[in-house]
Amino acid sequence: MSAARSAARRGACLRSPRLPVGVAVLGAWLLAGFGASRPAAAHTEFHVRIIAATKADKDQIDPRLRSIERELHVFKKDWNSFAVVRDVKVALEPNQSESFELPDRTPYKITMVGIAADRPGRVRYIVEMPGFKTTRVVAPGGRTLDAAPRRDKLYIVATTVHPGPPAHGPNQRAVEAGLPAE
Repeated sequence: MSAARSAARRGACLRSPRLPVGVAVLGAWLLAGFGASRPAAAHTEFHVRIIAATKADKDQIDPRLRSIERELHVFKKDWNSFAVVRDVKVALEPNQSESFELPDRTPYKITMVGIAADRPGRVRYIVEMPGFKTTRVVAPGGRTLDAAPRRDKLYIVATTVHPGPPAHGPNQRAVEAGLPAE
């Protein structure tokens, strides 16, 4: 094919009536957000329970932990007494963080990232403790357990994720102790 013929074909392609329509459709698609990651929910509520696990003469479990008793079973080999030390609900927006302290003053931080683009409907957040940082992707209502062993006890941080508007009143930053278990 000659250079003149090739140039003529390229010019014809650029003048094609389909090209402006294609560009308009592509532009509308991008403006609608179809190639982008999903936006995060306005708020995601994190229900954080800090639990102290110890060795006792007989098995004991705080009544507020009955809903997660089966999940605590994995720790029962070494610990048999579980008590809620702190019960907090916090609503976070994307890129917001909340820090807590374990009873021994160890910092624990949650950072809301947003809704996972690769796993629609699931919340992506970061958990940080000294020497530990991980990103979690959790389904609505899902729960994670993080353990911080100490000499004579184990601190367990149970975090339950509820995307969407806070389920317990207006954007409460934190509601301390005495909340009913889920």
